Amino acid sequence: MRKRNKPHTTESILTESVQSGDCLLWPSLKANGYGYIGHKGKTTYAHRVSYALHYGQGIPTGLEVDHTCGNRACVNPAHLELVTHSENMNRARNKRTTCRAGHLLDDVNTRLFVVKRKQGGTRIQRYCLKCRAMYQAELRRAAKTART
Repeated sequence: MRKRNKPHTTESILTESVQSGDCLLWPSLKANGYGYIGHKGKTTYAHRVSYALHYGQGIPTGLEVDHTCGNRACVNPAHLELVTHSENMNRARNKRTTCRAGHLLDDVNTRLFVVKRKQGGTRIQRYCLKCRAMYQAELRRAAKTART
């Protein structure tokens, strides 16, 4: 067990975490599911500290630490990777298996389209065909009632 006020090391993080399959879960969690840790006088995310200590470098501006395992509490350095914010969001979006309404996002019920961004570049977005059909039906009903 690490003594109070002694700085964390890679070994202390690995020994204080709990093994769950391939993941090493940090025991102290915030409401959003991420592990938190006191480090250098500040409370910060445990996966960021684990990455910085293991790889011996800080996290450059413009990059984020992504959990390749998808588990927010994981501090296993093998599951952590530096990516841009847009790549992190694309990975999270593509992990979803259902839409907000609960419809399955499979090859039959999903369509992809390209979105152009104001600041330049594009991204691929997907949408649920069932939700789209319900939205279109609602638009037709609203137009019909507006005409009468």
